[in-house]
Amino acid sequence: MMNNARRVGSQWAIALTLASLATPVGAAPAPAWRESSELPVFGAGSLGYGVAQEGDQFILFGQNRTACELTVETALTLNNLAGEVFENPVVLAPGPSGGYVPLASWEVEDRTRRWSYRYKFRFRLGDKGARHDPAYAYALPFPVGRTYRVTKGWNEPETHLDEHAYAVDVNMPEGTPVLAMREGRVVATHAAAVGGGLGKEWWGAGKANFVIVRHADRTLGDYWHLRTGGVAVKVGQDVKRGEVLGYSGATGRASGPHLHFEVGNPLDGRRERTWPFKWRAAKGQAAQAPAKGLRLVAFESGS
Repeated sequence: MMNNARRVGSQWAIALTLASLATPVGAAPAPAWRESSELPVFGAGSLGYGVAQEGDQFILFGQNRTACELTVETALTLNNLAGEVFENPVVLAPGPSGGYVPLASWEVEDRTRRWSYRYKFRFRLGDKGARHDPAYAYALPFPVGRTYRVTKGWNEPETHLDEHAYAVDVNMPEGTPVLAMREGRVVATHAAAVGGGLGKEWWGAGKANFVIVRHADRTLGDYWHLRTGGVAVKVGQDVKRGEVLGYSGATGRASGPHLHFEVGNPLDGRRERTWPFKWRAAKGQAAQAPAKGLRLVAFESGS
């Protein structure tokens, strides 16, 4: 099972509402930057934004302040203003080097009347255009010599359906080292969650501990339900296949200690998809899908 707030963005994040009195013809122009701020991307960084004004024209910019692509939707509410949102949703490149990207613009229609605007964002970590490499065979997520089973596979009620259809649960006891199943870069972590259970109070951002790794094909590998304080890596860190990411637990929506793993990416600022993947369940076996009940025997650090 997993926490339902896997990535930020299921609800609109309201950024700002501004209004103005009528602007007298010939008045001095407002400052170039009217306002700027940021919204948190849970466990990953933030989405920076700002509005620049030149005369009667406004431009809304966004900046991705995470270590991964960010898929962003923008919505405008305009009064006595004419405008448009550009590409929507848009994928913002990671890090400050990505710079500020124009998201929308608008301008005053009648300067003798009041005007107002409101913009809001909905966003998810990851690239909506990512496509999973079906040829990649994933490693097993625990150390050599240990044996565990898949306790929940694909398309199983009630948490491995729809957006999470290709998730898998492995019954790893509390404190088992969780290894990277594929090389990549750590793009989000959370280690402060305490406790877990099956009630609705265990759903939501921050209820479960996790590590998210960005892969070479731009998909994201999610490792969930780590124990309290059980994250061993940092955002921005490159990890190798078989490297320790953290330690298993039962935080968030969980009936007991296990690892929830899935590979996915956003469809837009609200929805996401997961991808089918395969791994080698034991030495000498061909890569296969993680079916429920499958016995897993780790035979090398990069199984």
